[in-house]
Amino acid sequence: MYRWLVLIHALSALAFMAAHGASIAATFYVKQAKTPEEMRSCLTFSQRTIGAMYWTFASVGLSGLVAGLWLDWWRTGWFWLSVAVLIGITYAMVPLAMLPFHGIRYANCLPYMGSPPGANRRRQPAETEVNLAVMNDAQAELRPWLLALIAFGGVAILVWLMMFKPF
Repeated sequence: MYRWLVLIHALSALAFMAAHGASIAATFYVKQAKTPEEMRSCLTFSQRTIGAMYWTFASVGLSGLVAGLWLDWWRTGWFWLSVAVLIGITYAMVPLAMLPFHGIRYANCLPYMGSPPGANRRRQPAETEVNLAVMNDAQAELRPWLLALIAFGGVAILVWLMMFKPF
């Protein structure tokens, strides 16, 4: 049973990376885009992959947790460091990716969540007029290379911890 859990965990991680690839590519594209028109189709495509990304992320976390409990890995330091690294990556993405993307979506008359400041976390209807000032501010906040470094570095640490189980 443990091998099946590890297989599900690995396949879920691959599916997560595939589903999340659109958002990663969108970050680089949107950072360099000059007009709202350049951004809209990319933002829409990225938004359509978010559901699959969340489901596969949940599958990665759940399968990893169950596998860790199955063989008592929860008693080891590497297991808990893996959990902390995954949580750290996730929390880094909120201010570095999610919030700027919500602002860019708002500024480009696309449905958004949580932006502008003070709005609730529920999905908001699209605005009717492009707001270039908000778009430029949110675009300036995007740091695609920093996001890629955090994501790739975090995944490299996770793979190293799972392969070598150093402590």
